[in-house]
Amino acid sequence: MKSEQLCLLPGIDEKQVRNALIKELKVYRALKVKEENRKEQEANGATGLFPSLRNQEVLNELKVRQIERALENSLDEIE
Repeated sequence: MKSEQLCLLPGIDEKQVRNALIKELKVYRALKVKEENRKEQEANGATGLFPSLRNQEVLNELKVRQIERALENSLDEIE
């Protein structure tokens, strides 16, 4: 009798996952700097130094916090 293993999820392309992760970590690094700059501006009463067309601060701040949480809590030393 031959048994076959059923897979509910399609195969994962490690290279594609790695590339997506690298892309997100680069975005995270830029957002982290942007958030630190915004906080520094607010602390010094200099808000609005750089004009923007859209207000994405809340979404960017949320994304930074969630990526930080993932980096701190879900990865081990090697990862």
